[in-house]
Amino acid sequence: MFKNVIKEQLKVPAHIDYLSELRDFVTRVGKKHGVSDKIINAFKLAIDEAGTNIIRHAYREFSEPGFILLRVIVRKASITISLIDQGKYFDPKEVKNPDLKRYVEIGKKGGLGIFIIRKLMDDIDYRRTEEGNELRLTKYRDEDRSDGVKALPQKVKTIPLSLKAKYFIRTALIITFIVAGAYGYFYYKVSVTTQKKYFAQLMRVGNQAFSELMTDERNFQIENLHHLFATVFDLYKKYNKDVYEFLVVDRKGLVTVTSDTTSILSENERIIGQKIEVKQNIFQYAFVKEGGKQSKTPVAVYDYVLPIVLSGNKTPWGDLHVRMLQAKVQQEILRQRWEYARFALSILLFSYAGAILLIYLLLNPFRKLADWIRALDHGEVQDEMDIDSSTEIGEIAKAFSEITTKFRESQKHLAEQEQLQKEMQVAQEIQQTLLPTEFPEIEGYEIASYYEAAKEVGGDYFDFVEVDKDTMGIVVADVSGKGVPGSLVMTMIRTALRTEARGVKDAAEVLARVNDFVVDDMK
Repeated sequence: MFKNVIKEQLKVPAHIDYLSELRDFVTRVGKKHGVSDKIINAFKLAIDEAGTNIIRHAYREFSEPGFILLRVIVRKASITISLIDQGKYFDPKEVKNPDLKRYVEIGKKGGLGIFIIRKLMDDIDYRRTEEGNELRLTKYRDEDRSDGVKALPQKVKTIPLSLKAKYFIRTALIITFIVAGAYGYFYYKVSVTTQKKYFAQLMRVGNQAFSELMTDERNFQIENLHHLFATVFDLYKKYNKDVYEFLVVDRKGLVTVTSDTTSILSENERIIGQKIEVKQNIFQYAFVKEGGKQSKTPVAVYDYVLPIVLSGNKTPWGDLHVRMLQAKVQQEILRQRWEYARFALSILLFSYAGAILLIYLLLNPFRKLADWIRALDHGEVQDEMDIDSSTEIGEIAKAFSEITTKFRESQKHLAEQEQLQKEMQVAQEIQQTLLPTEFPEIEGYEIASYYEAAKEVGGDYFDFVEVDKDTMGIVVADVSGKGVPGSLVMTMIRTALRTEARGVKDAAEVLARVNDFVVDDMK
């Protein structure tokens, strides 16, 4: 949110010979921070024009050469260059754009420096600061980057994002990443735990069925196979909710008894694909029955195999197969995954809502602070907002209020200085008008004058007054006060002195009359 800007500066004497150093400095800083050549060249040309104007005009009336401070401010979206001098104040914003057609017609050369700067720069500002006269030239960075990164579409670039939106997007991405990671973990884990649960159930049913089946080993004799079939069928009715099928297979692999009444013993099973042992004595495979009239649709099962060993025999008689449909396990896995998905979605929605509420509570004071800061442009608003400096927001508001107060005082001081400078300029013009430019010619005398103001212009006065054709009066005076008021007093005294001195050779009497003339108008 808050990023430090990069500042670099160079101070050189205000002389034409040092303009090249300013240009080289801008080029070096621009290359260092990845500024495009187009922007660098625009700044170099603008610095040439602005620097030349400072050297030739701002310091023209100074007896000693001044300095130019060049400051480069690098931001993410813009580059600003400040040219600071202590010369004569001149605001280029007051200069109107020239009539180029007229310039061509009259063949005028020069005078286009400010116009060129305006065309090159995106923003120009001129102000008087504690450092001096500051000309700020700003150029926004190019939208197309040279690093090969594809630019965003224009519609995307113009979408404004508030601070709340940015924080919500970041928070939502973090929450989504965490919830998605947790869901991925449980998505995988539910498969393992569900299979483990159903394998345990398959083994439990298989072991119980095997125990019941082995209670009477006579059922495995050929003449008693109908009893074996009845026992298997009873087992299926008892456990059909948990298993798909019971099979009794002899040592040759032929199906002796099955719980599937729709099947016939003449049918053969053909395994499709691989037969994988997923757990001890539990196999995973798909099969299809051949030889009957049933549909040849493959059936995927988990098969728990228990060897049948009759008493007194070391060789197994056959195997008991307890089958469970894989689809049943997969349906349970899918059901639990959907439950986790709905739960994760609920967490996301509640988290998003909580994030929005939290961001609003955290950033709403910033919004009020921003509104309050904007209102400062229209006057004093300290009474409209109770600043609690015990919080971070309150500290910011208090600090900004203090800065604003100091800034206004500084601006007021600068305005007073500018007003005083204008008054002194008017006073100087008045003084130059009132002071004599020609001197009386008197035979045998050579009259000349030298005037140098001690500090400011305004109230200093000297004059030659013709008393009569044979008498010339000389007056030297200093009016208390400077600026325009002092010049106005000097104007009254000059008029009164020339009026009252006619024909009066007594200087004391003349001054007394002048005093009576102006005393009521001086305050």
